[in-house]
Amino acid sequence: MPNIIAGLLAIAFGIWGLSVWWYSVMEALRGVVPLLLIAFGVIALMAGVTRFERREPSDADLMATLDEETSSSTKSADKSKD
Repeated sequence: MPNIIAGLLAIAFGIWGLSVWWYSVMEALRGVVPLLLIAFGVIALMAGVTRFERREPSDADLMATLDEETSSSTKSADKSKD
């Protein structure tokens, strides 16, 4: 029961504070919102770059790797015959 009363009081004081200091709240939001947008943009950019670097190899990449391994093993087998 004390938690409910404390919560209701906090909500009431919060609403009162918003109504009394509305312009101060808006000034704070005008300063904080651009900073948050920049921070979220940097985080999204880093996540995109990391995902691009860690991309899964495509079938063409795997086939090229397999062809390289096959050709290198064939060359080493030919050298061992000499």
